[in-house]
Amino acid sequence: MELEFFCIDDKQRICRECARTSHKTHKFNFVNACAEINKELLDFLKTRSTELQLERKIVHERQLKEFKLAVRTQILNIKEQSVSAINDACGRILSQINRGDLRNVEREMELFQSFFFNKITNFSVRLRATMDQVARALKQERYHEVMQEKDRIEGFQQEVQILGD
Repeated sequence: MELEFFCIDDKQRICRECARTSHKTHKFNFVNACAEINKELLDFLKTRSTELQLERKIVHERQLKEFKLAVRTQILNIKEQSVSAINDACGRILSQINRGDLRNVEREMELFQSFFFNKITNFSVRLRATMDQVARALKQERYHEVMQEKDRIEGFQQEVQILGD
């Protein structure tokens, strides 16, 4: 007998006789109709998947812009603090030189050097940690997206294959 129906409950092709007897309480439809519905659904999901990828790309680009802006702002803040600290330190050093107090000039220079070294090191550590966090998030999100999409497409391909058998 020709397997012209598809039993939706059992996910298998059935003949007309089985549709009347052992599958009579199940939902079923013509194989061709189910195949067409699944093809349309698969086409829709592929289109939607592409749209979602574009949306995610836009979100990632926006997040990257925000990240760059935050880094730029931090750098400008460090620059402002550095200029202010340089002016203050130079003022103190010049004042000590003018007073003839050369003993404290060396100490002031060490404090000045230490201040900038700590500022730059701290900023570098924070920037590296942030960049690592962004990279991990992107890798993890991409992996999950790819696996979900793969599972979804494989599931629909199996259903379409069942209908085509």
